[in-house]
Amino acid sequence: MIYNEIPNIESKETELANRERRRRRRIKEQVTAYIALLIIVATVATGGTIGVKTVMSHVQAYNAEMEQAIADAVEEQSQAIESEAIAKSEALEEASQAVSEEQTAEQETVVVPEIDPLDELVAGLMQDMTLAEKVSAMFIVTPESITGVGKAVRAGDSTKQAITDNPVGGIIYAEKNYQSDSQFQTMLTNTREYSKYPLFIAAGWALAEDKQQSFGIDMDLTALKALAVEGVAINDYQMEVNGLNVSGFMNDKVVTDYYSSSDAAVAAIQVGVDVLVAPADYKAAYQGVLDAITNGVIAEERINESVRRIYKVKYQDALESDVNE
Repeated sequence: MIYNEIPNIESKETELANRERRRRRRIKEQVTAYIALLIIVATVATGGTIGVKTVMSHVQAYNAEMEQAIADAVEEQSQAIESEAIAKSEALEEASQAVSEEQTAEQETVVVPEIDPLDELVAGLMQDMTLAEKVSAMFIVTPESITGVGKAVRAGDSTKQAITDNPVGGIIYAEKNYQSDSQFQTMLTNTREYSKYPLFIAAGWALAEDKQQSFGIDMDLTALKALAVEGVAINDYQMEVNGLNVSGFMNDKVVTDYYSSSDAAVAAIQVGVDVLVAPADYKAAYQGVLDAITNGVIAEERINESVRRIYKVKYQDALESDVNE
């Protein structure tokens, strides 16, 4: 640490104290000698054996020696004080420099994490979404389940109202919804325009790859298995599509014979499903998930995790297209 690099000021103070003791000892010895001289002078004056001039010369010599000793002691103390001040100044300067170098090194090693534009985009979107909208975003439903019609072959005002009231994550179409290329394309285009959020458009029947591309199909779900069978764990009946855990068809008889739409949706989310496909009763499944969150059966953060993954998939292609342009 920095403090170990500062010179030992305490040892210099000890040295200064020792010098002061030596100076006082010399002065004491010189004073003693001076007193002895006065005694000799007094004795001589009484005996008359030594001349006055001789005595005075000795006195003057001792006086000069005494003054020089005092001057030397004062100079030595002054030098010691000056040395101590210089040592403290150098120590403070070294410590300050060491702190500055350490701070500079820390600043140089700070790594500012890069912000992923996709993460930032999705976070901004989710910040404005209600919990109800997030739950809806986890469902891919048939057009009939939200419009109430027997067979959907067009997307008009009823579809617009249904999409507004039920901002689902996607629509899955069956062969019965297809009459012609132009009819199907118009229906898909209108449906996309009615939705507040981007939709997954899924195919639930065998459709040629070139047709899928021309219609803008996001998911081919013809390979999905039923969500569950009696005595078999639900997580055995899901598959990964575009990096998402997608359930089997929840309106399949093997599901509806053993689960209500509500229970099946909750159970699927609990085993890690991100996208719930075609529940027999969408509104019951949707409300069942909301109730499970309210009751603490499913954590809201669990919903956020799936919605975050869903929208990263939805926006990935769009973001890459903007960058390439």
